[in-house]
Amino acid sequence: MKIHRWWASDSIERCWLEITDRSDLGANLHTAQCAKSGRETWGYSLVRAVQPGDTVFHWHRAEDSEPEIVGYSTVAGPLENSTIYWQARSAAGRNEPAGNKPSWLVPLDGLVHLHRPVGLPEIRQRERDLRQIRDDLKSRHGDPIYYPWAFSDTRPIRTAQAYLAKLPRAAIDLLIGTNWAN
Repeated sequence: MKIHRWWASDSIERCWLEITDRSDLGANLHTAQCAKSGRETWGYSLVRAVQPGDTVFHWHRAEDSEPEIVGYSTVAGPLENSTIYWQARSAAGRNEPAGNKPSWLVPLDGLVHLHRPVGLPEIRQRERDLRQIRDDLKSRHGDPIYYPWAFSDTRPIRTAQAYLAKLPRAAIDLLIGTNWAN
């Protein structure tokens, strides 16, 4: 799958959002290479665009809690081919059988927990601003932008059904602030 690397020439745009419920948060990015029937999806394939030194924010749902952006890690090494026991969690993938699959693995380091995690209620309060960020990016760079949130005229904003999404710096500044790396 060809990835539209709209961020490639902008060093402040080297940020991602891992969407997970893993217990080993911050250890690595690890995902199946393909979805149902061997089809690549951007939510998995985007892992190939991650580079050492990039920042990965973690949208995490711990057991018995609401999901939130809880922290961030730094990409510590290059992409590796691996194997993973995988069960897709998306609505489309629920019927896909679980099992060992070829995977991509990217090591992470230095998990930092945010002083103030950002949950869905705050994201929903900022929906208008997040839509504007998305629209501005699409206007400047075209589609796809691999945005972490899905919008609807009939449902509240929700997190994309993807393992990894491109987290724009403007969204980080809006939700987390500008001093998160200090």
